[in-house]
Amino acid sequence: MAEKILYYLGAGASAKALPLARTLKDESGSELAKGLSDALWSFEFKQLQDRIGREHYAGLYSGLKSRFDILAEKAAEFGDVDTYAKYVYIMEQNGPALRDIKRTLTEFFVLRQIIFPRDSRYLPWLVSIMDQKKFPSNINILSWNYDFQVQLTVSAFNVQFEDVEHDRNIVAYTPSLFDFYPSLDPFPETRSTFSLIHLNGIAGYVKGEETGLLSVFQKKFGNDIKSILDFIEAKQHDIFMHFAWEKGEYHKRMMEHVHHMIRGTTILVVVGYSFPFFNREIDKQIFENLKSGGHLKKIYYQDPKLDGKQLIAQFGLPAGMDIVHISQRENFHIPFEY
Repeated sequence: MAEKILYYLGAGASAKALPLARTLKDESGSELAKGLSDALWSFEFKQLQDRIGREHYAGLYSGLKSRFDILAEKAAEFGDVDTYAKYVYIMEQNGPALRDIKRTLTEFFVLRQIIFPRDSRYLPWLVSIMDQKKFPSNINILSWNYDFQVQLTVSAFNVQFEDVEHDRNIVAYTPSLFDFYPSLDPFPETRSTFSLIHLNGIAGYVKGEETGLLSVFQKKFGNDIKSILDFIEAKQHDIFMHFAWEKGEYHKRMMEHVHHMIRGTTILVVVGYSFPFFNREIDKQIFENLKSGGHLKKIYYQDPKLDGKQLIAQFGLPAGMDIVHISQRENFHIPFEY
């Protein structure tokens, strides 16, 4: 029987295209990967101008630059964006400041993914695990990332990612190469399982005026940055991003799908994720589910520094749990058991 493999992705899994929560340095102090605060400060506005032209750029620059700088300053003050966002949440719950954070994060992640190449590791990984133009049924993904890297890579197989069209009372949904959550599908509850679940939502997805969600990655936008930014501005109160500590309806529904998806997992592959404190409650629920299932027998922990042994104490894993440290970062690890 084939092993059931679960990939657990953190920001390090997209570090060749997008920043980590904090800047990562080696023992000598040299930068290994840029953190979100630094990336906001140093956003490449020249490339944005080249992409959209001077006429449109002039009207966008000051607003974007101001929001990026403010969030960068606060992220540096609090250590990372998540901690600052939680402070704002404690102070005002779901007020305008928290919405501004989500809008700025959405703008940043969407622009980075439209203007710059995706993380080069996703395509070789997908090619390696796929035998046909279909995502393997024995591999699933949990991602803490807001990014669309997996879905964007799917386009290399000449298969568009999901789309939805509303025409009066008719909803036409085009599925992707594989099912992921959250989805533009107006009836996601009818799915038996998903191959990829975004634990905190997706940057660029918003609650639609009609059934389901809308996305800046839909075919109708055609990667037109001006139209996309106008859309985000118009929909800034409906941005579909969620921090783990918000304890909202999203995570309640999402965890039901997670528990179903990871049932029977035998091998866990953690890629670029350090299990930060602010995600602890959901991480704990997931590991309790993996433990109670009784099938988990091995963990591959891919990280340049941490070896994964901390998971034994953190989640009460058996002392003899087989944890293999993968220090290389050039490719996503594929277990030899696959």
